[in-house]
Amino acid sequence: MSLHRDGYVLAASVLDSFDPDSLVPFPGGSVDAEEGPTPEPDLARLLEVAIVKETDDGKFIWRLPDDLRRQALRILGKRDDLRRALALNDRNDKSTYQQVFERYVAGDMLPLDEHPTLDDLQASLQAIRLLRGIVPGLPDEQAVTALAQREAFLQQFRVLADKHFVGRVAEFRKLERFVDTLPTSSLQQARRAAVKFASSFKSLEGLAHAKPILIHGVGGIGKSAFLSKFLLDYIERASGKDFAFAYIDFDRATILQDEPLSILAEIAAQMAMQVPACAAGFTQLQQDILRDLSGGHNYNAEFDSLESINNASQSERRESRHLSRYKNLMASAFPASRTLTLLLVYDTFEEVTQRAGARLLVFWKFLEELREITPWVRVILAGRTELPPWIARERLDLDMLHDADAAQLLRSYGVEREDAIATVVERVHGHPLSLKLTVQLIDTIAKRAGKRLDEVSGDELFGSEWDEHLAEGILYRRFIDHIPDPLVQRLANPGFVLRELTPRLILDVLNVPCELGLHTEDEARMLFERLAMYSSLVSQRSEWVLRHRPEVRSMLLELMVKSEPELCRSIRESAARFYAGRDSLRARAEEIYCLMMLDTPPDILSQRWQSGVEKYLASARDELPPRARDLLDYQTLLAESGRTQANELQGDVRTLRQAEEMKLLLARGSPRSALAKYKEFAGGADPEPSSPLFVLVTRALAQAGKASRALKLVQAGLQYYESEDRTEQPDYLDLLLLMCQLSMGMDARPMFRSPGMRAEELWRRFEQATQDLPRNYQVFRVAVHILELTEIEIGRGLQTIGAVGAEAAPKPDVERYALPADPLYRACLDRVRTDIETLRFGSDDVDAMLLLRAFGSVAPYFPDNLAVRGLLALGSLQAILVAEFGDLWIQLLQAGKQLGLGKLDTLAAQLRDIDPHLLWQLVERVLSNRDIVHFALLVKQEIIRRNKRLQSSLSGAAQSKPSPSHLSGKGATS
Repeated sequence: MSLHRDGYVLAASVLDSFDPDSLVPFPGGSVDAEEGPTPEPDLARLLEVAIVKETDDGKFIWRLPDDLRRQALRILGKRDDLRRALALNDRNDKSTYQQVFERYVAGDMLPLDEHPTLDDLQASLQAIRLLRGIVPGLPDEQAVTALAQREAFLQQFRVLADKHFVGRVAEFRKLERFVDTLPTSSLQQARRAAVKFASSFKSLEGLAHAKPILIHGVGGIGKSAFLSKFLLDYIERASGKDFAFAYIDFDRATILQDEPLSILAEIAAQMAMQVPACAAGFTQLQQDILRDLSGGHNYNAEFDSLESINNASQSERRESRHLSRYKNLMASAFPASRTLTLLLVYDTFEEVTQRAGARLLVFWKFLEELREITPWVRVILAGRTELPPWIARERLDLDMLHDADAAQLLRSYGVEREDAIATVVERVHGHPLSLKLTVQLIDTIAKRAGKRLDEVSGDELFGSEWDEHLAEGILYRRFIDHIPDPLVQRLANPGFVLRELTPRLILDVLNVPCELGLHTEDEARMLFERLAMYSSLVSQRSEWVLRHRPEVRSMLLELMVKSEPELCRSIRESAARFYAGRDSLRARAEEIYCLMMLDTPPDILSQRWQSGVEKYLASARDELPPRARDLLDYQTLLAESGRTQANELQGDVRTLRQAEEMKLLLARGSPRSALAKYKEFAGGADPEPSSPLFVLVTRALAQAGKASRALKLVQAGLQYYESEDRTEQPDYLDLLLLMCQLSMGMDARPMFRSPGMRAEELWRRFEQATQDLPRNYQVFRVAVHILELTEIEIGRGLQTIGAVGAEAAPKPDVERYALPADPLYRACLDRVRTDIETLRFGSDDVDAMLLLRAFGSVAPYFPDNLAVRGLLALGSLQAILVAEFGDLWIQLLQAGKQLGLGKLDTLAAQLRDIDPHLLWQLVERVLSNRDIVHFALLVKQEIIRRNKRLQSSLSGAAQSKPSPSHLSGKGATS
């Protein structure tokens, strides 16, 4: 007999939780045609399958698993039986889940248009899933799910903007005027009228492109709480058709500061919650972006590519592709988009501004592109740090609360004595976090002295000395001084020098300086557990690791260093030795942190560096001395580009960091920003050829459209290395690579080229420079470019597929294909082919577009070569398949039908159901040697079309272009 027909199970099925001691079974007596008569109620059988949970007050509750509960509810079936079962076990202390369940059984559905709470929505979802098919007229599950997701997202704002939020009336008014999305707003009405009658008016354009607003204030002033309160009020009052928002917190791990697409993924996720009708499209966009980002981003493989010269790197095209999809989705989600306001809120923006400057430039460029897509966008930035002067913005300063608001805040926390409130406001002023700390301090003093809150005097609270600059730190010091446990008190204050605490760290590092008198690790563990009880000071990262709360530590650290510098130094030296004996990555990060705070030279720090420690050090960047900060930025940029981090510094760390930032900006299509960074770093003069930044500045000029000036610098640089007999230096090959790229952008006829730019001259320089060099990837890149340049000069690259295919057709009884007669072309082809055979292409530095072009050139003449097949299936080219061309490969394979390639045509018919990441492997399996020839020619034809567009663009770029109004860096490219 089935368990779900037991009387106790039937009774429990209508209850969210039950007490076995008082549960009344549902009476039986029915007979099932298949299962026979109802079994006798058996409480023991119910308890065997029930889920038991202990509550916070030590009681136990039982509940049925959902699947068994659904089966039992279907046995009850009718609404009358459900009511009867509920009446048998009616009680007063009903949970929200039980109340909503009973409402639905009674036919009283939750009104979804009356702002139900998150608990009500979650309870409604459970009731809908349990009663589906039993009770008619239930709310739509998808609609309730969307509301629940939205309310869960808003919960973070409700926690911050709680009942203690006071004041800020003037600030709210200013922000409302800036956003201007209220339906009752006169400006909103004017905007709609302007859209209807005169959408091209310049006044309307000015409204559309409002400058961002920066909400600025010191730590603890209440920026996040202010934003939360504003968003909650506005979301409730704004029209859903005219208002959408996205809240981006840069403190979250999912937001990658060097990868703006992670921001777009988060915006898409939030749009999916706000527009259920388009949720599938936004969710798919988010997933596609995250998939792209999961492969990492290697700007080192992009900054000096041929495509980057035209500001068309892989990153740029990837961003354009996703932004285009986002634009289409927004148009579908908000058809009346001419009046839509999109509010973008970026909180903890100091996480961007305090790290390497290139990240801010990359982010701002992306933000400008986003603003172009949604004209009525309003951008709010909130942070502790200032923005650089080149960012035009409005400003909203959050200052101290007014005295009346500060007093009201103290009353909300339970402080009632007016003279005590006046004393606190006079000393602490209106800093919200300091006022909260003061309340905690009053409570601690009162409990320790056996007093009431209103009996604590001002002298007990503040003492005789008071430093306004260090007020928050002094408050916490007072709080620590009143901790009743003397050992915890001694440990808490000096312990803030370190970022985390463990029992072993307490015993081996802090025991002596803190005068703890510990002898065993068990004693240290006991002290650790007592400290863990003070949640206002520490948080528990894992079972035996405590992290100091960052807002508390930042307040106390400055005070400690100021008052006890030698003690701080001694603790850091001891901690560095302690961590040096540990093997974990986190231990290495803490060792390096201590050494950095001791201002250890960067070359010594690099010797201790281990890949991955930069992630653990990022949150400490603001504390570090300047050269330690430069080293962290440099190593972080290396890690983000997918390269091995440096254990030996090849030059000054500031220069190395500058070089990496310029590479990142070039890869992102921001050459003028790269030049502005150089000007900020070294002044306006061009660098000398011996400078490590010479090649980057020259490349930035070329990418910014200053081709003639860049060409002069390239020629000067090549002549310098040749006169110094240093052509084996990497910079010489880099300059040769840039010369090839510039040459490809000039007129195709050699007679119109500048001296030294013809393929034959470049080949001569290349052979002389590389005759004693081992084969490496950069050598291979230059060889491919000279091969392409040769194709352009002899006209081969401009021939039709039929002409090249005829010349490359196989001869009878000969496996090799006919090679061209031009000796330079033959030499280049042979060099590239042998390099393909010998080199190992790693993801760290590979330029996948270059490999693709190499395949298009070499494969028609060496289709049976194993290297060609290996190149065809190379992982880098699989990435190209998805990221670079999209549906191009489908078109290429379908074009095989015109060439009579049956295998390609068959494969093309199946492509719609094939994961594109597998396409290269599938192509490689089905192609014969002759198929490889034709496929390579199809690829080559597309590359020729791209090169023609590139040549046209480069030729036009030789003329001076006007600088954009943002990020240009005045005088940077003059």
